[in-house]
Amino acid sequence: MKHSFKKTAIVTGVSKGLGSHIASYLSKSEFNLVLTYNSNKNAAEKVFKDISKRTRSELLKCDITEYSDVMSVVNKAIKGLELCNSNQSVWDFLFFKSCIAHNEKTKIWKNN
Repeated sequence: MKHSFKKTAIVTGVSKGLGSHIASYLSKSEFNLVLTYNSNKNAAEKVFKDISKRTRSELLKCDITEYSDVMSVVNKAIKGLELCNSNQSVWDFLFFKSCIAHNEKTKIWKNN
């Protein structure tokens, strides 16, 4: 059964590793999810298919180094955005963080 929660989280790099684990964990809590991948679409779609069984989610291709990609993801998620997880490099994380800095309630996790 899919739930529609008021909280939304962005999780980057969901095609493997930490991103997929965090997305799976959050899908079992009170979050709608905006999931991103950069190049491994097949793996990301498998994670998305599993997560979509538990909560509302959307899968988007996003090159975290491209401003337009990041803003597209942020604009999809901004209503109710409370959490952003980034598995990317420090530079990419700071770029992503600057794109959502206007939402003071957003919690941002940096894993690397």
